[in-house]
Formats: sequence, structure tokens, C-alpha cells
Amino acid sequence: MNRFDAIVIGAGHNGLTCAGYLAMAGLKVLVLEQRDIVGGCVSTEELFPGYRFNTGALELVGIHGGPVVKDLELEKFGLTFIEMDPQIFARLSPHDAKAYVEYVDSWSEINSLIGMTMLIPPPPLRELILLAEGAEAEEVIRKLVTSAKQILEETFETEYLRAPIALLGPGAAALDPASVGTGLLAGWHSVFHQLGVKHAAGGNGMLCEAMARCVRHYGGIIRTNSIVRRVVIRDNTAVGVELSNGELIESEIVVSSADPKQTFLQI
Repeated sequence: MNRFDAIVIGAGHNGLTCAGYLAMAGLKVLVLEQRDIVGGCVSTEELFPGYRFNTGALELVGIHGGPVVKDLELEKFGLTFIEMDPQIFARLSPHDAKAYVEYVDSWSEINSLIGMTMLIPPPPLRELILLAEGAEAEEVIRKLVTSAKQILEETFETEYLRAPIALLGPGAAALDPASVGTGLLAGWHSVFHQLGVKHAAGGNGMLCEAMARCVRHYGGIIRTNSIVRRVVIRDNTAVGVELSNGELIESEIVVSSADPKQTFLQI
């Protein structure tokens, strides 16, 4: 029976990030991916002969706010970025042009606070709100729990600006802008102005290709076309995985980058 120090389920950008750090730390890592390519929702695929498309992420934003690209030395593994300038443009009214500048400024502090939690265990909402210097706590709460539709209608007078923000925010997460709790996503798009928006040269899937090269460089193994049937549990502890072909692989560390429902209810 094969044995590894760590098994990572899924070779999307999250799984490969985890595998990269573990492999760099000296662990014997195995990444299992059910598709025939790596990348998950950050993939670039040839849909028609000679033409490659980003089939998931259309741009790369959040990754520029953290240490992953630098820590995993992804540029050494072939990743280069192309700046998007302009990033976004839309038809505006004079009122909305002024309102948009104020809108971005008002969300900058909230986005910075949220960004601080990305690399640590998430703090309770109350603690996060108390960090909001210069912002009224009640207003912060309201923006986080209300709908994107309500915030956008309060702020802008034209659909020319409401619609693109709704698309880039809750729309990008396949959520109804009228749903309660989507207000956060209406403001999150303004992080574009803070971090910048870039494409990976050759397609955004090149981000994950570089991550995969990093994992392999440090001794990790990536197996595609490998479907995990179940995580093997013994005494309430994960001890490995069983593949769809019946193969058992042991490890004291099992990491799943699949969604929570698939992870806990299916495997």
C-alpha cells in the first residue's frame, strides 16, 4: 500500500497552494485530481482547435494581496502577469461618477479588514468590527448583511453602474444580488483598485501550471484522472483515501480542497 506524508484532494489553485507549501517544507505529498488537467476553476482549455479559453477565472485579483506567488517562487516556474489597464469601464452619469469614487473609498477600510483575516483563522465578527477604526460599527454590519441590490440602489442612479458591480460581485459567485448577505460582495469588487487586476500570460490556467511545477520540483506527485471515493476514517481520524478503482493510499494528513458538501457528505 502506498503511503505519503500528506494527501491533497483536488488540484485546483487552493489544493496546489497547500501542496506547494507542504512539499517545500519537506513532506512527501500526493495530489489527487479527478480531471485530466490541473487548475480546477483556474483553468485554460482548448475548446476549439487552436483556441484556448479561460474556462473559470476570468482575471486574477485576490492572489496579489497575499504571499503565495512570492513564497512558491511561481515566476521561477514560468508564471508571468499581464496588467489590465483599464480594468473596467462603464457609462456613467455625473452623479454616479462622483458617487463611485466615494463608494470605493468607503469600502477600502472594510476590505482591508477582511484581507487581514485571509491568512489567519477567521476572528469572530464582533472582533472584526471593533478593528474598524474610522467606520461606524453599525454601518459596517449593515453593509455586510444587507443585499447588494439595496446598497447599489442607495448609491447609484443608473443601471449602467449598478449592473457591472452586481455582475463582478454577487454575480461572479452565482448569487442573486437581491439576496440578503450579498452586500459584502458588492463592495469586494472595489479591491480591484487596491490590488490591481491581472491576467496570466498564456491564460489564467498558467497560474496553476506554475504551482504544479513547484509541487513536482520539491518532490510532490500529482495524479490526474484519480477519483477519490472516500476518505478512510479510523477511530475518528483520517488515515488515508480510497480511489474509485479500489486503490488505498495511507497518510496521517488528508487535505480536501473540494467544497464542504462534497467533502463531508459524499467522501
